Amino acid sequence: MLVASGAPVQAIELDQNCVTALEQLSLPNLAIIHKDFLQVDLDNVITRKTKVVGNIPYNITTPIISKLLGEIGQPAPWLSKIQLIVLTVQQELAQRLVATPGRKDYSQITLLMNYFGTTEIVFKLLAKDFSPVPRVDSAVIRFVPHRQPQILCRNYETLRQITQIAFARRRKMLKNNLLALHLGEAAINKVFTELNSIRKYGQKI
Repeated sequence: MLVASGAPVQAIELDQNCVTALEQLSLPNLAIIHKDFLQVDLDNVITRKTKVVGNIPYNITTPIISKLLGEIGQPAPWLSKIQLIVLTVQQELAQRLVATPGRKDYSQITLLMNYFGTTEIVFKLLAKDFSPVPRVDSAVIRFVPHRQPQILCRNYETLRQITQIAFARRRKMLKNNLLALHLGEAAINKVFTELNSIRKYGQKI
């Protein structure tokens, strides 16, 4: 279906049987890259206004997303050339990607997706829709990158540390988790007080 659109399609596939089936199609606008996606240099694949589409292995979904997007404060060099990402993922993960603050499935990967763009669930797929039938339900997500950074920070390394520490022990009070930054309890309390004032009176950071 992608090839039928007339656009040049580059298919990254590791499984030899799938590669052989694709080669037998002999389609002029289809280029096949027989490699592990996580090992591919995307600088040589992603060009201006590239759309990334995939039914990806569920066990490496997070590494694939991280490779496409990069880290907070350190976007992947090709991210600015990606126009759209559409992926089939496990439904449980899809719910995490679009989770809102306060929900149990709100996580580090949620923050990463929100930092770099907007994510939505396009539709859901039941296990019975696949053959062979898997043990989990699936969902198709649509991700559109922000054209401009939504958050500006003077120290992204600290921001990443705060994110990791905050979610490290979710049952603990956030303040207790942040003590691992060695800032001191008084300094952390001061930050919480300032943030609470900003939220209450709508001040700009």
